[in-house]
Amino acid sequence: MPEPIPDPSTAAAAPDAPRTAVAGDELAIHQSDLARTQTLKGGALFLLTDETGSIPPQRAPGADRGLGLYFHDTRYLDASLPRLNGLLLIPLLVSGDRGFRGIRELTNPDLPLPDGTLHKEMLGFHIETLLAEELHETVTCPISGARRSIWS
Repeated sequence: MPEPIPDPSTAAAAPDAPRTAVAGDELAIHQSDLARTQTLKGGALFLLTDETGSIPPQRAPGADRGLGLYFHDTRYLDASLPRLNGLLLIPLLVSGDRGFRGIRELTNPDLPLPDGTLHKEMLGFHIETLLAEELHETVTCPISGARRSIWS
């Protein structure tokens, strides 16, 4: 069995404290600060996202915060960012009020298009995420301000 490597945050204060990483295991994740995350759980699934409900790519060196979709203890999704025409949507509201259901309200940034610009905050996106035995995500997009022109 590989010898455990010390956790730098506890090694000086408590040299005999349990270790959280194993030498040679590049897939091990040490996440000690979950204060700025959203968590949903349903059955054996759990979803750990940033405070906006997104999962920034976790594979960049130093970027792996342990965010993603997990089944039991295995991560199956390590990036999920809502985009429109390649640009990130702007979060307005994020709620995980029931523990197994998350709701996000997002809007568009200014979107340059071949025939004009779609102005910021003209589209609203409602994303509902449900975790049970499966992940179900529903996206709806009613056009806000439908009575006025959204193109210029």
